[in-house]
Amino acid sequence: MTRSPSENLAKRIKRYDYDRYLTTLFASADIRQALITLYAFNLEIAKTAEVVSEPMMGQIRLQWWREAIEEIYQGDKIRQHEVVLPLQKVIDQYKLPKEIFLTLIEAREVDFEEKPFASTADFLTYTEKTGGLLLEAASSLFGPPNKAGRQIAQLTGQAWAIAGLIRALPFMAHQNHLVVPEDLLGKYEIKKHTFLQKEPGENLKKLVQELHSFGRKKLDTALKKSESVPKPIIASQIIANHYLNQIQHCGYNPYHRHFNHPISLMRLLWHAFLK
Repeated sequence: MTRSPSENLAKRIKRYDYDRYLTTLFASADIRQALITLYAFNLEIAKTAEVVSEPMMGQIRLQWWREAIEEIYQGDKIRQHEVVLPLQKVIDQYKLPKEIFLTLIEAREVDFEEKPFASTADFLTYTEKTGGLLLEAASSLFGPPNKAGRQIAQLTGQAWAIAGLIRALPFMAHQNHLVVPEDLLGKYEIKKHTFLQKEPGENLKKLVQELHSFGRKKLDTALKKSESVPKPIIASQIIANHYLNQIQHCGYNPYHRHFNHPISLMRLLWHAFLK
């Protein structure tokens, strides 16, 4: 049986961005499809560094997406692409600002650099313009945006991104890509080869703990706000909280055997919503 384009996008997100896919299940059918489309766009730009062999090819890919976005907003002929076409409909229906997409694309340019973050501020700005902005955009699909709701989504998205970057440290290091701020590398006197050791020293654990503290503070701030938020945002908070707890329980050791230990996130989410 042939799948519809929307079903194909959902299948792709389920396979390559399963955690975000789970959060979409708590939205109504129409908004769920809009969320999947938004996350499919994010997947296209986020995976760029992994699918290209050299930075120049990555820049070309991102430029393709810039042009595709510009054409949508200019009302030009829309590119016949499985993500661009539904994205144009989502943008038109929900009146999403062009700056959201251009910022998401621009933020991904540092993904091609061996050491992308000179400072902790650069690191946090990256999480703000990737995970934070993406979830903020997702929250706007649920109705007229309000400042408090956007801030909760932004903080939650940043915590999600920080947890994800921490969990990816070993993989990224083997890909010759350190997603750790250089000022923290200097503070804890850590060299690149440290990330390739199966038995990291205490300084690496302290560095991971400091990165973790940024994510924990972001999420705790979001959770303390009383503003009502949509269930997919709450689901994002639950998942981010789980991963932050998991990192802490593993003693901030990125090579702990349970550091990326899988659990049934769906069961975790259903249990949380049925309380």
